[in-house]
Amino acid sequence: MVEPKQALTVARLISRAYRQMGVTAINVGDKDLLYGIKFLQEEASHGLPLISANLIDPSTNLPFFPPYIIKNIANIRIAFFGLLSPDLEPAMQKATAGKIMVKDPVETTHKIMKSLSGRADFIVLLSDLGLDREREVIGTAPCIPFVLGGHEGSFFHSPAAEGQTVILQSFHKGLYAGKLQLIVENKFSPFQDEGRNDRIKRQLHDLDIRLQALKQSQNTPQNQNLSPIIQEISKQKAQLQKELRLSGVSSAGSNRFLWTMVPLDASFTEDSEAAEWIRQAGIR
Repeated sequence: MVEPKQALTVARLISRAYRQMGVTAINVGDKDLLYGIKFLQEEASHGLPLISANLIDPSTNLPFFPPYIIKNIANIRIAFFGLLSPDLEPAMQKATAGKIMVKDPVETTHKIMKSLSGRADFIVLLSDLGLDREREVIGTAPCIPFVLGGHEGSFFHSPAAEGQTVILQSFHKGLYAGKLQLIVENKFSPFQDEGRNDRIKRQLHDLDIRLQALKQSQNTPQNQNLSPIIQEISKQKAQLQKELRLSGVSSAGSNRFLWTMVPLDASFTEDSEAAEWIRQAGIR
Protein backbone atom coordinates (compact mmCIF):
# COMPACT_ATOMS: atom_id res chain seq x y z
CA MET A 1 0.00 0.00 0.00
CA VAL A 2 1.26 3.48 -0.92
CA GLU A 3 1.85 5.79 2.05
CA PRO A 4 -0.46 8.87 2.09
CA LYS A 5 2.50 11.26 1.96
CA GLN A 6 4.00 9.48 -1.05
CA ALA A 7 0.57 9.33 -2.75
CA LEU A 8 0.28 13.11 -2.39
CA THR A 9 3.78 13.53 -3.86
CA VAL A 10 2.80 11.39 -6.84
CA ALA A 11 -0.38 13.44 -7.30
CA ARG A 12 1.65 16.67 -7.34
CA LEU A 13 4.03 15.17 -9.92
CA ILE A 14 1.10 14.15 -12.13
CA SER A 15 -0.32 17.66 -11.82
CA ARG A 16 3.04 19.14 -12.76
CA ALA A 17 3.30 16.84 -15.78
CA TYR A 18 -0.17 17.84 -17.00
CA ARG A 19 0.76 21.50 -16.77
CA GLN A 20 4.02 20.82 -18.63
CA MET A 21 2.07 19.11 -21.44
CA GLY A 22 -0.26 22.09 -21.78
CA VAL A 23 -3.44 20.13 -21.17
CA THR A 24 -6.61 22.10 -22.00
CA ALA A 25 -9.03 20.65 -19.44
CA ILE A 26 -9.12 17.99 -16.72
CA ASN A 27 -12.42 16.86 -15.27
CA VAL A 28 -12.40 16.21 -11.51
CA GLY A 29 -13.07 12.52 -10.85
CA ASP A 30 -14.09 10.75 -7.66
CA LYS A 31 -10.57 9.44 -7.02
CA ASP A 32 -9.24 13.02 -7.18
CA LEU A 33 -11.35 13.85 -4.14
CA LEU A 34 -9.18 11.53 -2.04
CA TYR A 35 -6.63 14.35 -1.83
CA GLY A 36 -9.20 16.87 -0.66
CA ILE A 37 -10.72 19.97 -2.23
CA LYS A 38 -8.02 22.24 -0.78
CA PHE A 39 -5.30 20.24 -2.55
CA LEU A 40 -7.19 20.43 -5.87
CA GLN A 41 -7.76 24.16 -5.46
CA GLU A 42 -4.06 24.63 -4.72
CA GLU A 43 -3.09 22.78 -7.90
CA ALA A 44 -5.65 24.77 -9.89
CA SER A 45 -4.13 27.99 -8.57
CA HIS A 46 -0.78 26.80 -10.01
CA GLY A 47 -2.32 26.45 -13.48
CA LEU A 48 -3.84 22.95 -13.52
CA PRO A 49 -6.98 23.39 -15.71
CA LEU A 50 -9.49 21.54 -13.52
CA ILE A 51 -13.15 21.77 -14.47
CA SER A 52 -16.38 20.43 -12.98
CA ALA A 53 -19.91 21.62 -13.61
CA ASN A 54 -21.65 19.72 -10.81
CA LEU A 55 -19.05 19.65 -7.99
CA ILE A 56 -20.47 22.37 -5.75
CA ASP A 57 -19.31 24.24 -2.67
CA PRO A 58 -22.24 23.85 -0.22
CA SER A 59 -21.35 27.10 1.54
CA THR A 60 -21.79 29.19 -1.63
CA ASN A 61 -23.83 26.86 -3.89
CA LEU A 62 -21.28 27.62 -6.63
CA PRO A 63 -18.89 25.27 -8.47
CA PHE A 64 -15.44 24.86 -6.95
CA PHE A 65 -13.91 25.00 -10.44
CA PRO A 66 -14.91 26.44 -13.84
CA PRO A 67 -17.77 24.33 -15.25
CA TYR A 68 -16.34 24.45 -18.77
CA ILE A 69 -13.50 25.69 -20.96
CA ILE A 70 -13.89 26.87 -24.58
CA LYS A 71 -10.95 26.29 -26.92
CA ASN A 72 -10.72 27.95 -30.34
CA ILE A 73 -8.93 25.66 -32.80
CA ALA A 74 -8.69 26.77 -36.44
CA ASN A 75 -11.75 29.03 -35.91
CA ILE A 76 -13.75 26.13 -34.50
CA ARG A 77 -14.99 26.69 -30.95
CA ILE A 78 -14.90 23.49 -28.90
CA ALA A 79 -16.34 23.57 -25.36
CA PHE A 80 -15.28 21.02 -22.77
CA PHE A 81 -17.44 20.59 -19.67
CA GLY A 82 -17.01 18.10 -16.85
CA LEU A 83 -19.36 15.99 -14.75
CA LEU A 84 -18.77 13.95 -11.60
CA SER A 85 -20.95 11.00 -10.61
CA PRO A 86 -23.15 11.60 -7.55
CA ASP A 87 -22.80 7.88 -6.75
CA LEU A 88 -19.72 8.21 -4.57
CA GLU A 89 -18.45 5.20 -2.64
CA PRO A 90 -19.53 5.10 1.04
CA ALA A 91 -16.00 5.84 2.27
CA MET A 92 -15.78 8.83 -0.08
CA GLN A 93 -19.20 10.08 1.00
CA LYS A 94 -18.09 9.94 4.63
CA ALA A 95 -14.79 11.71 3.93
CA THR A 96 -16.45 14.53 1.97
CA ALA A 97 -19.67 14.89 4.01
CA GLY A 98 -20.57 18.56 4.40
CA LYS A 99 -17.53 19.62 2.35
CA ILE A 100 -18.88 19.07 -1.16
CA MET A 101 -22.18 18.68 -3.00
CA VAL A 102 -22.61 16.83 -6.29
CA LYS A 103 -25.58 18.08 -8.27
CA ASP A 104 -27.68 15.99 -10.62
CA PRO A 105 -25.79 15.48 -13.92
CA VAL A 106 -28.88 15.79 -16.14
CA GLU A 107 -30.07 19.05 -14.57
CA THR A 108 -26.52 20.41 -14.67
CA THR A 109 -26.16 19.51 -18.34
CA HIS A 110 -29.33 21.44 -19.21
CA LYS A 111 -27.88 24.55 -17.55
CA ILE A 112 -24.55 24.11 -19.33
CA MET A 113 -26.27 23.75 -22.71
CA LYS A 114 -28.04 27.09 -22.13
CA SER A 115 -24.80 28.77 -21.05
CA LEU A 116 -22.95 27.54 -24.13
CA SER A 117 -25.72 28.30 -26.63
CA GLY A 118 -24.20 30.35 -29.45
CA ARG A 119 -20.77 30.29 -27.83
CA ALA A 120 -19.48 26.90 -29.04
CA ASP A 121 -19.61 24.99 -32.31
CA PHE A 122 -19.11 21.60 -30.63
CA ILE A 123 -19.54 20.49 -27.03
CA VAL A 124 -17.50 17.66 -25.52
CA LEU A 125 -18.41 16.07 -22.19
CA LEU A 126 -15.48 14.99 -20.01
CA SER A 127 -17.19 12.41 -17.86
CA ASP A 128 -16.60 10.57 -14.61
CA LEU A 129 -20.21 9.36 -14.58
CA GLY A 130 -19.97 5.81 -15.88
CA LEU A 131 -21.61 4.49 -19.03
CA ASP A 132 -25.19 4.18 -17.72
CA ARG A 133 -25.34 7.76 -16.45
CA GLU A 134 -23.62 8.99 -19.62
CA ARG A 135 -26.41 7.45 -21.67
CA GLU A 136 -28.94 9.12 -19.35
CA VAL A 137 -27.34 12.53 -19.93
CA ILE A 138 -27.12 12.02 -23.69
CA GLY A 139 -30.79 11.02 -23.80
CA THR A 140 -31.75 14.53 -22.70
CA ALA A 141 -28.94 16.40 -24.48
CA PRO A 142 -28.43 14.79 -27.92
CA CYS A 143 -26.52 17.86 -29.18
CA ILE A 144 -23.31 16.61 -27.51
CA PRO A 145 -21.26 14.90 -30.26
CA PHE A 146 -18.60 13.33 -28.02
CA VAL A 147 -18.37 11.95 -24.49
CA LEU A 148 -14.85 11.22 -23.25
CA GLY A 149 -15.14 8.99 -20.20
CA GLY A 150 -13.07 6.63 -18.14
CA HIS A 151 -14.90 6.01 -14.88
CA GLU A 152 -14.98 2.22 -15.36
CA GLY A 153 -11.55 2.07 -17.00
CA SER A 154 -12.94 -0.09 -19.80
CA PHE A 155 -11.12 -0.68 -23.07
CA PHE A 156 -13.36 0.20 -26.02
CA HIS A 157 -12.18 -1.57 -29.15
CA SER A 158 -14.52 0.67 -31.10
CA PRO A 159 -16.59 3.76 -30.22
CA ALA A 160 -20.02 3.27 -28.65
CA ALA A 161 -22.90 5.21 -30.16
CA GLU A 162 -25.99 6.66 -28.51
CA GLY A 163 -28.01 8.35 -31.23
CA GLN A 164 -25.61 10.78 -32.90
CA THR A 165 -23.38 10.97 -29.81
CA VAL A 166 -20.12 9.03 -29.74
CA ILE A 167 -18.98 7.61 -26.37
CA LEU A 168 -15.26 6.99 -25.96
CA GLN A 169 -13.47 5.54 -22.93
CA SER A 170 -9.85 5.49 -21.82
CA PHE A 171 -8.29 2.47 -20.15
CA HIS A 172 -7.41 2.52 -16.46
CA LYS A 173 -4.12 3.68 -14.89
CA GLY A 174 -3.05 5.56 -18.01
CA LEU A 175 -2.00 2.39 -19.83
CA TYR A 176 -3.42 3.79 -23.07
CA ALA A 177 -3.77 7.29 -24.46
CA GLY A 178 -6.88 7.95 -26.49
CA LYS A 179 -6.38 9.97 -29.66
CA LEU A 180 -9.41 11.66 -31.24
CA GLN A 181 -8.93 13.34 -34.62
CA LEU A 182 -11.71 15.49 -36.10
CA ILE A 183 -12.23 16.40 -39.76
CA VAL A 184 -14.81 19.20 -39.87
CA GLU A 185 -16.57 19.92 -43.17
CA ASN A 186 -19.77 21.42 -41.78
CA LYS A 187 -20.28 22.70 -38.22
CA PHE A 188 -23.94 21.65 -38.32
CA SER A 189 -23.46 18.04 -39.44
CA PRO A 190 -23.02 14.94 -37.26
CA PHE A 191 -19.73 13.05 -37.26
CA GLN A 192 -19.12 9.84 -39.19
CA ASP A 193 -16.72 7.21 -37.86
CA GLU A 194 -13.68 7.29 -40.16
CA GLY A 195 -12.31 4.12 -38.56
CA ARG A 196 -15.49 2.13 -39.18
CA ASN A 197 -14.39 1.11 -42.68
CA ASP A 198 -11.09 -0.29 -41.44
CA ARG A 199 -12.84 -2.27 -38.70
CA ILE A 200 -15.33 -3.70 -41.23
CA LYS A 201 -12.48 -4.71 -43.53
CA ARG A 202 -10.74 -6.50 -40.65
CA GLN A 203 -14.00 -8.29 -39.79
CA LEU A 204 -14.44 -9.32 -43.42
CA HIS A 205 -10.88 -10.64 -43.51
CA ASP A 206 -11.50 -12.71 -40.37
CA LEU A 207 -14.77 -14.08 -41.79
CA ASP A 208 -13.03 -15.05 -45.05
CA ILE A 209 -10.42 -17.03 -43.12
CA ARG A 210 -13.11 -18.74 -41.05
CA LEU A 211 -15.21 -19.57 -44.14
CA GLN A 212 -12.19 -21.05 -45.90
CA ALA A 213 -11.41 -23.26 -42.90
CA LEU A 214 -15.03 -24.42 -42.58
CA LYS A 215 -15.31 -25.26 -46.27
CA GLN A 216 -12.14 -27.31 -46.10
CA SER A 217 -13.42 -29.12 -43.01
CA GLN A 218 -16.77 -29.76 -44.73
CA ASN A 219 -15.09 -32.18 -47.13
CA THR A 220 -14.40 -34.64 -44.32
CA PRO A 221 -17.16 -37.19 -43.43
CA GLN A 222 -17.41 -36.12 -39.77
CA ASN A 223 -18.02 -32.44 -40.69
CA GLN A 224 -20.64 -32.66 -43.44
CA ASN A 225 -23.25 -30.82 -41.31
CA LEU A 226 -21.42 -27.46 -41.41
CA SER A 227 -23.66 -25.96 -44.10
CA PRO A 228 -25.91 -23.98 -41.66
CA ILE A 229 -22.84 -22.40 -40.03
CA ILE A 230 -21.34 -21.52 -43.41
CA GLN A 231 -24.63 -19.97 -44.53
CA GLU A 232 -24.87 -17.87 -41.35
CA ILE A 233 -21.30 -16.56 -41.71
CA SER A 234 -21.94 -15.82 -45.39
CA LYS A 235 -24.97 -13.72 -44.36
CA GLN A 236 -22.81 -11.84 -41.86
CA LYS A 237 -20.25 -11.21 -44.58
CA ALA A 238 -22.89 -9.92 -47.03
CA GLN A 239 -24.27 -7.55 -44.37
CA LEU A 240 -20.81 -6.17 -43.60
CA GLN A 241 -20.10 -5.69 -47.32
CA LYS A 242 -23.35 -3.72 -47.61
CA GLU A 243 -22.40 -1.57 -44.59
CA LEU A 244 -18.99 -0.93 -46.15
CA ARG A 245 -20.55 0.30 -49.40
CA LEU A 246 -23.05 2.55 -47.59
CA SER A 247 -20.37 3.90 -45.28
CA GLY A 248 -18.28 5.03 -48.21
CA VAL A 249 -21.22 6.91 -49.73
CA SER A 250 -22.51 8.55 -46.52
CA SER A 251 -19.13 9.82 -45.31
CA ALA A 252 -18.37 11.82 -48.45
CA GLY A 253 -18.28 15.54 -47.60
CA SER A 254 -19.40 14.99 -43.99
CA ASN A 255 -17.72 15.58 -40.65
CA ARG A 256 -15.55 12.63 -39.68
CA PHE A 257 -13.62 11.43 -36.67
CA LEU A 258 -10.92 8.85 -36.06
CA TRP A 259 -10.41 7.32 -32.61
CA THR A 260 -7.35 5.27 -31.71
CA MET A 261 -6.01 3.90 -28.43
CA VAL A 262 -2.23 4.18 -28.19
CA PRO A 263 -0.56 1.83 -25.66
CA LEU A 264 2.01 3.53 -23.45
CA ASP A 265 5.05 1.30 -22.96
CA ALA A 266 8.82 1.29 -22.69
CA SER A 267 9.24 1.92 -26.42
CA PHE A 268 8.37 5.60 -25.86
CA THR A 269 11.26 7.92 -25.10
CA GLU A 270 11.17 9.02 -21.48
CA ASP A 271 10.98 12.76 -20.85
CA SER A 272 14.27 13.59 -19.15
CA GLU A 273 12.85 16.55 -17.22
CA ALA A 274 9.92 14.54 -15.84
CA ALA A 275 12.29 11.67 -14.99
CA GLU A 276 14.39 14.11 -12.94
CA TRP A 277 11.29 15.28 -11.05
CA ILE A 278 10.52 11.67 -10.14
CA ARG A 279 14.12 11.02 -9.07
CA GLN A 280 14.20 14.12 -6.88
CA ALA A 281 10.94 13.07 -5.25
CA GLY A 282 12.49 9.72 -4.34
CA ILE A 283 9.83 7.70 -6.16
CA ARG A 284 10.69 4.47 -7.95
